[in-house]
Amino acid sequence: MSDEKFLDRLLDRLTLECTPGSWAPRPVLSEDQWSVFKRLVSCLDDDEHVVLAGCALSAFFDPDKHAAGHAHDVKKMSVLFAIAHGREKTDVRPILFITDEESDRSGATEFLQVWGVAVLPFEPLLVPHDFVEKVISILNVGRNYSGDRRPINVMESKVANQIKIGVQDEYTLLHEVSAYRMMPEGVLTCNNELNESIRRLGPIDVVIHGQNPNRPVLCIEVDGQTHTEWRSVIKDSHKNRLLREIGLPVLRILPSDMALWRNSWRKEFYLYAKIISSWARVISRGMSESLVQDVEDDQFQRKFLRQREQLANAMFGGNYQDLSKDLQILVDDSDLLTELVADKYYSDLLRMESSSFYQEGMPHSLNKLPSRLSRHLGGVRIHGSIQSGVRTEAVFKHKGASENLQSATFFLVHPKLTEVESYEQLKNIALRHLYWLADQKVAEIRR
Repeated sequence: MSDEKFLDRLLDRLTLECTPGSWAPRPVLSEDQWSVFKRLVSCLDDDEHVVLAGCALSAFFDPDKHAAGHAHDVKKMSVLFAIAHGREKTDVRPILFITDEESDRSGATEFLQVWGVAVLPFEPLLVPHDFVEKVISILNVGRNYSGDRRPINVMESKVANQIKIGVQDEYTLLHEVSAYRMMPEGVLTCNNELNESIRRLGPIDVVIHGQNPNRPVLCIEVDGQTHTEWRSVIKDSHKNRLLREIGLPVLRILPSDMALWRNSWRKEFYLYAKIISSWARVISRGMSESLVQDVEDDQFQRKFLRQREQLANAMFGGNYQDLSKDLQILVDDSDLLTELVADKYYSDLLRMESSSFYQEGMPHSLNKLPSRLSRHLGGVRIHGSIQSGVRTEAVFKHKGASENLQSATFFLVHPKLTEVESYEQLKNIALRHLYWLADQKVAEIRR
Protein backbone atom coordinates (compact mmCIF):
# COMPACT_ATOMS: atom_id res chain seq x y z
CA MET A 1 0.00 0.00 0.00
CA SER A 2 1.44 3.40 -0.93
CA ASP A 3 2.13 6.08 1.64
CA GLU A 4 -0.49 8.38 0.11
CA LYS A 5 -3.28 5.79 0.26
CA PHE A 6 -2.34 4.90 3.82
CA LEU A 7 -2.40 8.54 4.89
CA ASP A 8 -5.69 9.23 3.11
CA ARG A 9 -7.39 6.25 4.72
CA LEU A 10 -6.14 7.11 8.19
CA LEU A 11 -7.11 10.77 7.90
CA ASP A 12 -10.57 9.80 6.62
CA ARG A 13 -11.07 7.59 9.65
CA LEU A 14 -9.91 10.32 12.01
CA THR A 15 -12.32 12.80 10.43
CA LEU A 16 -15.27 10.41 10.66
CA GLU A 17 -14.66 8.91 14.10
CA CYS A 18 -12.92 11.63 16.06
CA THR A 19 -15.46 14.44 16.19
CA PRO A 20 -15.39 15.74 19.79
CA GLY A 21 -18.72 16.11 21.60
CA SER A 22 -20.00 19.18 23.41
CA TRP A 23 -19.03 17.94 26.87
CA ALA A 24 -15.71 18.73 28.52
CA PRO A 25 -14.15 15.50 29.86
CA ARG A 26 -12.67 15.52 33.34
CA PRO A 27 -8.89 15.21 33.64
CA VAL A 28 -7.72 11.80 34.83
CA LEU A 29 -5.40 13.39 37.42
CA SER A 30 -5.28 16.66 39.33
CA GLU A 31 -2.13 18.81 39.31
CA ASP A 32 -0.88 17.27 42.59
CA GLN A 33 -1.57 13.76 41.30
CA TRP A 34 0.33 14.49 38.09
CA SER A 35 3.35 15.39 40.25
CA VAL A 36 3.09 12.00 41.99
CA PHE A 37 2.66 10.20 38.65
CA LYS A 38 5.73 11.83 37.10
CA ARG A 39 7.85 11.05 40.16
CA LEU A 40 6.72 7.42 40.14
CA VAL A 41 7.52 7.08 36.43
CA SER A 42 10.92 8.68 37.02
CA CYS A 43 11.76 6.45 40.00
CA LEU A 44 10.60 3.28 38.21
CA ASP A 45 12.33 4.14 34.94
CA ASP A 46 13.33 0.67 33.76
CA ASP A 47 12.21 -1.87 31.16
CA GLU A 48 9.82 -3.70 33.46
CA HIS A 49 7.68 -1.40 35.64
CA VAL A 50 4.62 0.44 34.36
CA VAL A 51 2.60 3.09 36.23
CA LEU A 52 -1.04 3.12 35.15
CA ALA A 53 -3.06 6.24 36.05
CA GLY A 54 -6.85 6.16 36.48
CA CYS A 55 -6.65 2.43 35.85
CA ALA A 56 -9.80 0.33 35.31
CA LEU A 57 -9.66 -2.74 37.54
CA SER A 58 -11.16 -4.92 34.80
CA ALA A 59 -7.81 -4.58 33.01
CA PHE A 60 -6.44 -7.05 35.58
CA PHE A 61 -9.49 -8.85 36.97
CA ASP A 62 -12.00 -10.66 34.77
CA PRO A 63 -15.47 -9.24 35.64
CA ASP A 64 -17.20 -12.56 34.80
CA LYS A 65 -14.84 -14.58 36.94
CA HIS A 66 -15.25 -12.29 39.96
CA ALA A 67 -18.97 -11.55 39.60
CA ALA A 68 -20.14 -14.15 42.12
CA GLY A 69 -20.01 -13.44 45.83
CA HIS A 70 -19.23 -9.73 45.57
CA ALA A 71 -21.60 -6.81 46.01
CA HIS A 72 -19.90 -4.57 43.46
CA ASP A 73 -19.40 -4.86 39.70
CA VAL A 74 -15.72 -5.17 38.73
CA LYS A 75 -16.52 -3.35 35.47
CA LYS A 76 -17.27 -0.21 37.48
CA MET A 77 -14.12 -0.32 39.62
CA SER A 78 -10.99 1.77 39.16
CA VAL A 79 -7.94 2.93 41.11
CA LEU A 80 -5.91 6.13 41.09
CA PHE A 81 -2.67 4.32 40.21
CA ALA A 82 -1.70 0.72 39.50
CA ILE A 83 1.97 -0.24 39.50
CA ALA A 84 2.54 -3.30 37.35
CA HIS A 85 5.50 -5.41 36.30
CA GLY A 86 6.26 -7.27 33.09
CA ARG A 87 9.14 -7.97 30.76
CA GLU A 88 9.62 -5.03 28.37
CA LYS A 89 6.51 -3.47 29.97
CA THR A 90 4.14 -5.90 28.23
CA ASP A 91 1.71 -8.53 29.58
CA VAL A 92 2.06 -6.80 32.91
CA ARG A 93 0.93 -8.07 36.32
CA PRO A 94 -0.04 -5.67 39.14
CA ILE A 95 2.06 -5.50 42.31
CA LEU A 96 0.50 -2.46 44.04
CA PHE A 97 -2.74 -0.49 43.77
CA ILE A 98 -3.04 3.11 45.02
CA THR A 99 -6.64 3.97 45.85
CA ASP A 100 -8.58 7.20 46.32
CA GLU A 101 -12.15 8.28 47.11
CA GLU A 102 -13.43 7.15 43.73
CA SER A 103 -11.89 3.71 44.38
CA ASP A 104 -13.81 3.56 47.66
CA ARG A 105 -17.09 4.60 46.01
CA SER A 106 -16.78 2.08 43.17
CA GLY A 107 -16.02 -0.77 45.59
CA ALA A 108 -12.47 -1.27 44.25
CA THR A 109 -10.79 -0.76 47.64
CA GLU A 110 -13.03 -3.32 49.36
CA PHE A 111 -12.63 -5.78 46.47
CA LEU A 112 -8.82 -5.58 46.55
CA GLN A 113 -8.72 -5.99 50.31
CA VAL A 114 -10.97 -9.06 50.16
CA TRP A 115 -8.63 -10.67 47.63
CA GLY A 116 -5.57 -9.81 49.72
CA VAL A 117 -4.04 -7.56 47.08
CA ALA A 118 -1.42 -4.94 48.05
CA VAL A 119 -3.26 -1.62 48.49
CA LEU A 120 -2.05 1.84 49.54
CA PRO A 121 -4.48 4.74 50.07
CA PHE A 122 -3.46 7.99 48.37
CA GLU A 123 -2.49 10.70 50.87
CA PRO A 124 -3.15 14.13 49.29
CA LEU A 125 -1.76 16.01 52.30
CA LEU A 126 1.69 14.44 51.83
CA VAL A 127 4.03 16.24 49.45
CA PRO A 128 4.59 14.18 46.25
CA HIS A 129 8.21 13.38 47.11
CA ASP A 130 7.31 11.89 50.49
CA PHE A 131 4.41 9.85 49.13
CA VAL A 132 6.53 8.42 46.30
CA GLU A 133 9.24 7.49 48.83
CA LYS A 134 6.58 5.59 50.75
CA VAL A 135 5.52 3.75 47.57
CA ILE A 136 9.11 2.82 46.69
CA SER A 137 9.68 1.51 50.23
CA ILE A 138 6.66 -0.79 49.90
CA LEU A 139 7.86 -2.07 46.51
CA ASN A 140 11.34 -2.75 47.92
CA VAL A 141 9.99 -4.91 50.75
CA GLY A 142 8.54 -7.58 48.44
CA ARG A 143 6.65 -8.32 45.26
CA ASN A 144 3.36 -10.20 45.28
CA TYR A 145 1.65 -10.54 41.94
CA SER A 146 -2.14 -10.48 41.63
CA GLY A 147 -4.85 -10.43 38.99
CA ASP A 148 -5.89 -12.91 36.32
CA ARG A 149 -5.44 -10.72 33.24
CA ARG A 150 -2.28 -9.25 31.73
CA PRO A 151 -2.97 -6.05 29.78
CA ILE A 152 -0.64 -4.14 27.40
CA ASN A 153 0.21 -6.68 24.73
CA VAL A 154 3.17 -6.30 22.38
CA MET A 155 1.12 -4.52 19.72
CA GLU A 156 -0.33 -1.98 22.15
CA SER A 157 3.13 -1.32 23.59
CA LYS A 158 4.66 -0.75 20.14
CA VAL A 159 1.82 1.54 19.12
CA ALA A 160 2.20 3.61 22.30
CA ASN A 161 5.99 3.82 22.03
CA GLN A 162 5.85 5.05 18.45
CA ILE A 163 3.10 7.56 19.13
CA LYS A 164 5.15 8.85 22.05
CA ILE A 165 7.81 9.94 19.55
CA GLY A 166 5.36 12.44 18.05
CA VAL A 167 3.63 13.65 21.21
CA GLN A 168 6.13 13.39 24.07
CA ASP A 169 6.66 17.15 24.48
CA GLU A 170 3.00 18.13 24.79
CA TYR A 171 1.08 15.09 25.96
CA THR A 172 1.28 12.05 28.22
CA LEU A 173 0.18 8.58 27.15
CA LEU A 174 -1.86 6.64 29.72
CA HIS A 175 -2.74 2.92 29.51
CA GLU A 176 -5.86 0.98 30.57
CA VAL A 177 -7.77 4.10 31.67
CA SER A 178 -11.23 3.98 33.24
CA ALA A 179 -13.68 5.95 31.06
CA TYR A 180 -15.70 6.84 34.16
CA ARG A 181 -12.79 8.86 35.58
CA MET A 182 -12.99 11.12 32.52
CA MET A 183 -16.75 11.56 32.60
CA PRO A 184 -17.83 15.25 32.61
CA GLU A 185 -19.34 16.56 35.84
CA GLY A 186 -22.57 17.36 34.02
CA VAL A 187 -23.05 13.71 33.05
CA LEU A 188 -22.17 12.57 36.57
CA THR A 189 -24.99 14.63 38.06
CA CYS A 190 -27.76 14.71 35.47
CA ASN A 191 -27.70 11.76 33.08
CA ASN A 192 -28.19 8.46 34.90
CA GLU A 193 -28.49 6.25 31.81
CA LEU A 194 -25.30 7.55 30.20
CA ASN A 195 -23.62 7.55 33.61
CA GLU A 196 -24.33 3.85 34.11
CA SER A 197 -23.28 2.92 30.55
CA ILE A 198 -19.93 4.69 30.88
CA ARG A 199 -19.27 3.05 34.25
CA ARG A 200 -19.54 -0.38 32.64
CA LEU A 201 -17.21 0.30 29.71
CA GLY A 202 -14.01 -1.69 29.56
CA PRO A 203 -10.62 0.01 29.98
CA ILE A 204 -9.37 2.28 27.19
CA ASP A 205 -6.11 0.94 25.77
CA VAL A 206 -4.31 4.29 25.35
CA VAL A 207 -5.36 7.84 26.20
CA ILE A 208 -3.43 10.85 24.93
CA HIS A 209 -3.74 13.35 27.79
CA GLY A 210 -2.84 17.04 27.65
CA GLN A 211 -1.72 19.12 30.62
CA ASN A 212 -2.31 22.65 29.36
CA PRO A 213 -5.24 22.50 29.52
CA ASN A 214 -5.33 19.43 31.77
CA ARG A 215 -7.71 17.16 29.85
CA PRO A 216 -7.77 13.94 27.79
CA VAL A 217 -7.80 14.68 24.05
CA LEU A 218 -7.87 11.33 22.23
CA CYS A 219 -8.65 7.67 23.00
CA ILE A 220 -6.87 4.92 21.05
CA GLU A 221 -8.12 1.34 20.94
CA VAL A 222 -5.80 -1.36 19.60
CA ASP A 223 -8.04 -4.07 18.13
CA GLY A 224 -6.96 -7.70 17.80
CA GLN A 225 -8.33 -10.32 15.41
CA THR A 226 -11.26 -11.10 17.75
CA HIS A 227 -12.59 -7.58 17.13
CA THR A 228 -13.65 -8.61 13.61
CA GLU A 229 -16.37 -10.89 15.03
CA TRP A 230 -19.86 -9.39 14.82
CA ARG A 231 -20.38 -9.29 18.61
CA SER A 232 -17.12 -7.41 19.08
CA VAL A 233 -17.95 -5.02 16.22
CA ILE A 234 -21.26 -4.10 17.86
CA LYS A 235 -19.58 -3.72 21.25
CA ASP A 236 -16.81 -1.53 19.81
CA SER A 237 -19.32 0.66 17.97
CA HIS A 238 -21.27 1.12 21.21
CA LYS A 239 -18.08 2.09 23.05
CA ASN A 240 -17.12 4.60 20.34
CA ARG A 241 -20.53 6.24 20.51
CA LEU A 242 -20.53 6.56 24.31
CA LEU A 243 -17.01 8.01 24.42
CA ARG A 244 -17.75 10.54 21.66
CA GLU A 245 -20.93 11.51 23.51
CA ILE A 246 -18.91 12.65 26.52
CA GLY A 247 -16.40 14.57 24.39
CA LEU A 248 -13.76 11.85 23.93
CA PRO A 249 -12.84 11.18 20.27
CA VAL A 250 -11.82 7.59 19.50
CA LEU A 251 -9.36 6.14 17.01
CA ARG A 252 -9.30 2.39 16.46
CA ILE A 253 -6.21 0.65 15.13
CA LEU A 254 -7.65 -2.20 13.09
CA PRO A 255 -6.16 -5.67 12.48
CA SER A 256 -5.57 -4.66 8.85
CA ASP A 257 -3.42 -1.76 10.07
CA MET A 258 -1.38 -4.12 12.23
CA ALA A 259 -0.85 -6.57 9.38
CA LEU A 260 0.52 -3.68 7.32
CA TRP A 261 2.75 -2.34 10.09
CA ARG A 262 4.31 -5.72 10.87
CA ASN A 263 6.00 -5.52 7.47
CA SER A 264 7.24 -1.96 7.84
CA TRP A 265 7.08 -0.89 11.49
CA ARG A 266 9.37 2.09 11.44
CA LYS A 267 8.22 3.73 8.20
CA GLU A 268 4.45 3.45 8.71
CA PHE A 269 4.53 4.15 12.43
CA TYR A 270 6.56 7.29 11.88
CA LEU A 271 3.80 8.58 9.60
CA TYR A 272 1.15 7.42 12.03
CA ALA A 273 2.78 9.12 15.03
CA LYS A 274 3.01 12.41 13.14
CA ILE A 275 -0.68 12.26 12.22
CA ILE A 276 -1.78 11.43 15.77
CA SER A 277 0.37 14.23 17.17
CA SER A 278 -1.10 16.73 14.71
CA TRP A 279 -4.63 15.55 15.40
CA ALA A 280 -4.19 15.84 19.17
CA ARG A 281 -2.99 19.43 18.72
CA VAL A 282 -6.00 20.23 16.51
CA ILE A 283 -8.42 18.85 19.09
CA SER A 284 -6.73 20.63 22.00
CA ARG A 285 -6.29 23.98 20.26
CA GLY A 286 -9.70 23.77 18.63
CA MET A 287 -11.46 23.92 21.97
CA SER A 288 -13.52 27.05 22.33
CA GLU A 289 -12.55 29.52 25.05
CA SER A 290 -15.76 28.71 26.89
CA LEU A 291 -14.94 25.00 26.87
CA VAL A 292 -11.45 25.63 28.24
CA GLN A 293 -13.02 27.80 30.92
CA ASP A 294 -15.52 25.05 31.74
CA VAL A 295 -12.68 22.56 32.20
CA GLU A 296 -10.74 24.92 34.47
CA ASP A 297 -13.85 25.87 36.46
CA ASP A 298 -14.64 22.20 36.95
CA GLN A 299 -11.08 21.51 38.15
CA PHE A 300 -11.19 24.46 40.55
CA GLN A 301 -14.57 23.45 41.98
CA ARG A 302 -13.42 19.91 42.73
CA LYS A 303 -10.11 21.11 44.17
CA PHE A 304 -11.91 23.67 46.37
CA LEU A 305 -14.40 21.10 47.71
CA ARG A 306 -11.60 18.62 48.39
CA GLN A 307 -9.50 21.20 50.25
CA ARG A 308 -12.51 22.40 52.23
CA GLU A 309 -13.37 18.85 53.30
CA GLN A 310 -9.76 18.17 54.35
CA LEU A 311 -9.65 21.41 56.34
CA ALA A 312 -12.94 20.67 58.09
CA ASN A 313 -11.64 17.26 59.07
CA ALA A 314 -8.27 18.63 60.24
CA MET A 315 -9.76 21.56 62.19
CA PHE A 316 -12.87 19.98 63.70
CA GLY A 317 -12.63 16.25 63.02
CA GLY A 318 -15.78 16.01 60.89
CA ASN A 319 -17.34 16.53 57.47
CA TYR A 320 -17.95 20.12 56.36
CA GLN A 321 -21.69 19.57 55.82
CA ASP A 322 -22.08 18.23 59.37
CA LEU A 323 -20.54 21.35 60.98
CA SER A 324 -22.55 24.22 62.40
CA LYS A 325 -22.80 27.46 60.39
CA ASP A 326 -20.30 29.21 62.69
CA LEU A 327 -17.71 26.44 62.23
CA GLN A 328 -18.30 26.38 58.46
CA ILE A 329 -17.53 30.13 58.36
CA LEU A 330 -14.23 29.49 60.19
CA VAL A 331 -13.30 26.88 57.57
CA ASP A 332 -14.34 29.14 54.67
CA ASP A 333 -12.32 32.07 56.07
CA SER A 334 -9.12 30.02 56.49
CA ASP A 335 -6.04 31.33 54.70
CA LEU A 336 -5.72 28.18 52.56
CA LEU A 337 -9.20 28.49 51.05
CA THR A 338 -9.19 32.28 50.65
CA GLU A 339 -5.83 32.08 48.85
CA LEU A 340 -7.15 29.33 46.59
CA VAL A 341 -10.20 31.43 45.67
CA ALA A 342 -7.99 34.48 45.13
CA ASP A 343 -5.72 32.54 42.74
CA LYS A 344 -8.72 31.50 40.65
CA TYR A 345 -10.21 35.01 40.73
CA TYR A 346 -7.05 36.70 39.45
CA SER A 347 -6.38 33.94 36.94
CA ASP A 348 -9.80 34.63 35.42
CA LEU A 349 -9.19 38.38 35.61
CA LEU A 350 -5.94 38.11 33.67
CA ARG A 351 -7.65 36.02 31.00
CA MET A 352 -10.28 38.69 30.30
CA GLU A 353 -9.33 41.45 27.89
CA SER A 354 -11.36 43.95 29.89
CA SER A 355 -13.38 43.77 33.08
CA SER A 356 -16.12 45.88 34.60
CA PHE A 357 -16.07 46.93 38.23
CA TYR A 358 -19.71 45.86 38.38
CA GLN A 359 -19.99 42.08 38.76
CA GLU A 360 -23.00 39.81 38.92
CA GLY A 361 -23.56 38.20 42.30
CA MET A 362 -21.64 40.81 44.29
CA PRO A 363 -23.32 41.46 47.67
CA HIS A 364 -25.49 44.58 48.09
CA SER A 365 -23.37 45.82 51.00
CA LEU A 366 -19.62 46.03 50.46
CA ASN A 367 -18.62 47.28 53.91
CA LYS A 368 -16.63 44.10 54.49
CA LEU A 369 -13.33 44.00 52.59
CA PRO A 370 -13.16 41.04 50.14
CA SER A 371 -10.89 38.35 51.61
CA ARG A 372 -8.77 38.25 48.42
CA LEU A 373 -7.71 41.88 49.12
CA SER A 374 -7.17 41.58 52.86
CA ARG A 375 -3.37 41.43 52.58
CA HIS A 376 -3.15 44.28 50.06
CA LEU A 377 -5.75 46.86 51.06
CA GLY A 378 -6.14 48.66 54.40
CA GLY A 379 -7.55 51.80 55.97
CA VAL A 380 -10.60 52.06 53.69
CA ARG A 381 -12.22 55.47 54.08
CA ILE A 382 -15.43 56.93 52.64
CA HIS A 383 -15.71 60.68 51.92
CA GLY A 384 -18.43 63.07 50.76
CA SER A 385 -22.22 63.25 50.67
CA ILE A 386 -25.08 63.08 48.18
CA GLN A 387 -24.60 66.78 47.36
CA SER A 388 -20.80 66.75 46.99
CA GLY A 389 -20.49 63.20 45.64
CA VAL A 390 -19.06 60.11 47.33
CA ARG A 391 -15.57 58.70 46.85
CA THR A 392 -13.46 56.09 48.65
CA GLU A 393 -9.76 55.69 49.29
CA ALA A 394 -7.43 53.15 50.92
CA VAL A 395 -3.78 52.23 51.30
CA PHE A 396 -2.56 49.61 48.83
CA LYS A 397 0.37 47.54 50.16
CA HIS A 398 2.74 45.19 48.38
CA LYS A 399 6.15 43.87 49.54
CA GLY A 400 6.70 46.65 52.05
CA ALA A 401 5.73 49.47 49.69
CA SER A 402 2.45 51.34 49.93
CA GLU A 403 0.51 53.89 47.93
CA ASN A 404 -2.78 55.72 48.27
CA LEU A 405 -5.57 54.37 46.10
CA GLN A 406 -8.63 56.51 45.39
CA SER A 407 -11.89 55.81 43.57
CA ALA A 408 -13.70 58.22 41.29
CA THR A 409 -16.36 60.54 42.78
CA PHE A 410 -19.92 59.36 42.17
CA PHE A 411 -23.21 61.31 42.17
CA LEU A 412 -26.77 60.01 42.23
CA VAL A 413 -30.16 61.73 41.87
CA HIS A 414 -33.11 59.35 42.09
CA PRO A 415 -36.67 60.55 42.88
CA LYS A 416 -37.74 57.25 44.45
CA LEU A 417 -34.83 56.88 46.88
CA THR A 418 -34.43 58.55 50.27
CA GLU A 419 -31.20 60.36 51.13
CA VAL A 420 -30.06 57.40 53.22
CA GLU A 421 -30.78 54.94 50.38
CA SER A 422 -29.08 57.18 47.83
CA TYR A 423 -25.98 57.51 50.02
CA GLU A 424 -25.83 53.71 50.48
CA GLN A 425 -26.00 53.23 46.71
CA LEU A 426 -23.23 55.78 46.11
CA LYS A 427 -21.06 54.25 48.81
CA ASN A 428 -21.39 50.78 47.28
CA ILE A 429 -20.55 52.06 43.79
CA ALA A 430 -17.48 53.90 45.09
CA LEU A 431 -16.34 50.81 47.02
CA ARG A 432 -16.81 48.66 43.92
CA HIS A 433 -14.57 51.01 41.97
CA LEU A 434 -11.95 51.04 44.73
CA TYR A 435 -11.88 47.22 44.92
CA TRP A 436 -11.77 47.03 41.13
CA LEU A 437 -8.72 49.33 41.05
CA ALA A 438 -7.04 47.19 43.72
CA ASP A 439 -7.84 44.00 41.79
CA GLN A 440 -6.23 45.42 38.64
CA LYS A 441 -3.05 46.14 40.59
CA VAL A 442 -2.93 42.67 42.16
CA ALA A 443 -3.56 41.02 38.78
CA GLU A 444 -0.76 43.08 37.23
CA ILE A 445 1.60 41.99 40.04
CA ARG A 446 0.71 38.34 39.44
CA ARG A 447 1.08 38.55 35.67
